[in-house]
Amino acid sequence: MDPENLVIGNSSNAKRIYIIDYGLSIIYGSNESSLKICSGDATKEMISKFASISAQQGNEPKAKDDLESIGYLILYFLKGSLPWQSLNYKSNKKEIINMKKLVVNKLEEKEIYSKEFNYS
Repeated sequence: MDPENLVIGNSSNAKRIYIIDYGLSIIYGSNESSLKICSGDATKEMISKFASISAQQGNEPKAKDDLESIGYLILYFLKGSLPWQSLNYKSNKKEIINMKKLVVNKLEEKEIYSKEFNYS
């Protein structure tokens, strides 16, 4: 999920946020017949700066990856940028993954707002 996939309503719906562009979506259901797993080709496309660490490592995306992506999205809205945002994905993949691991560790330690985590 990227910020470009979110739009805010207008007029009477001004307090609503809508998610658009479900191009790489996965449908999760309560039984196997309604479960659709994303293909390997779609996984390769998930090189977004908001993609989960697991997806960037080439693993099939799971529901937990959506939560990680939303976490990066919220951090982006709060801070205005992400530490790896200016890096080229293809040439800095390992560095980007390490930076994401640092963010996740800081979130787990509840230190995301500490002065030491000022990456701007």
